[in-house]
Amino acid sequence: MSVHDVIVIGGGPVGLATAYYLSKRDDVKSVVVLERFKFGNQDGASAGISRQFRIPYPQEYMVQLAVDAQKYWGEIQKHTDQVLLDKVGTLWFGNPEVQSPEGNIKGARVAMQSVKPPVPFDDLTAKEVESKYNFQNIPEKYVGIFQKDGASINIPGTVDVLMLVIDGSLLQAARVNTFKEKS
Repeated sequence: MSVHDVIVIGGGPVGLATAYYLSKRDDVKSVVVLERFKFGNQDGASAGISRQFRIPYPQEYMVQLAVDAQKYWGEIQKHTDQVLLDKVGTLWFGNPEVQSPEGNIKGARVAMQSVKPPVPFDDLTAKEVESKYNFQNIPEKYVGIFQKDGASINIPGTVDVLMLVIDGSLLQAARVNTFKEKS
């Protein structure tokens, strides 16, 4: 039986980044990543070519987490020429009173202003959203926010570079395994 300090479930970008950073810690001697499918697959939660990286969240802790994550993205980016985070900004607009599973614009505004230092963003009227971002017929009561640090995450590139970094220099600290589901 193998004993590991940490077992990471899932070998997508988050799982591989978790293994990568855990394996750099002095207090972690052994990390194993368990992936249901093959690494870099199109079958799990990381399927597809991109995901959104955003900072506007209605919860202050999520805003802080996203702000702090930028440093780690920068460190991973140093290992490849591929652009991993294509910074295009985050535009969020709609009825400011509506509460969705993602929260609401009012809450995101408050949360971004509450972290230290506050996260800069642009407040937008419906007319400004239409003129700056080529939308039409937005209801007048809608408002928007634009935050410049939002990005499109290159999922295949991120998985590739993390696999290279783990395989190239961290095999003793991070052993990467694949398992199959029993039928």
